Amino acid sequence: MDSTLETKDTASSQPQTNEGAKMQEEELNYLREKLNQHLKFSHEHTHKVFIYIILLWGGTLILLGAKGNNMENIFMLFIIATIFFFSVVVLYFLGSRNFENLKAISKIGMYIAVFYEKRPNDKKGKKNFWELANFEEELKNIGQSDGKHNKQDKESNGEYFLFSIIAIVVIIAIVIKSLFLSDFFNKGSKICLCMDISDTIMISVCLLYIIISAILLFGIFKISFSSSKKIISAKKDYLKSFLNYAIKTKHYKEYEAKENLGDYIYNEISN
Repeated sequence: MDSTLETKDTASSQPQTNEGAKMQEEELNYLREKLNQHLKFSHEHTHKVFIYIILLWGGTLILLGAKGNNMENIFMLFIIATIFFFSVVVLYFLGSRNFENLKAISKIGMYIAVFYEKRPNDKKGKKNFWELANFEEELKNIGQSDGKHNKQDKESNGEYFLFSIIAIVVIIAIVIKSLFLSDFFNKGSKICLCMDISDTIMISVCLLYIIISAILLFGIFKISFSSSKKIISAKKDYLKSFLNYAIKTKHYKEYEAKENLGDYIYNEISN
């Protein structure tokens, strides 16, 4: 009788175990799909925007170059400056959006690391430990590059800064060209009296473009050359938050969490 009940209990618990494993597998597949979507956006969307900006700049310059006298017209120069200024604005917001996208990737990765991975102690351990292994390497690399700009930042995000510099240089060149056309350097202090009011307004707006672009450039610089350290910091926060949640909900005991993450990562997020 007892053996019959035990057999029934074992049989009834087996489907529950299988169902739980299936749900975990479905969640993991969903998270990986979300990661792929974010990675696709990060690579494809960014490159498309750079291509559009290049086409816009090239088309503008070709159109104006078709009629040489356009470059002697302050209004047309103002239109060019406006196009390049809005390019800087787009680059700033695109860079910020890409950074937020990288943070979203990091958040999903750290969730997977806590609830689905374990640092292997031997060949018989869990086989899923990509996020943990990758994060440990990132922590070590970022420690070695303290005080220096990360090479990966330059390779993956340097385009934002480079394109912004080009745009600002063009705007500065347009302002100088406009001042020559308005005969500013000959009229000197009489500029406000001798220049056409509309020309004065357009040149003043271009100067404002330069100031705003310089402010945005500073933000782009931080996004371009400090993103790795900021992402590492965000990963630490996400990992610590998910780990505390796992311990609080008794998914892990603290010693199990330390064993899963490994001493190096655990000590890093505990500091």
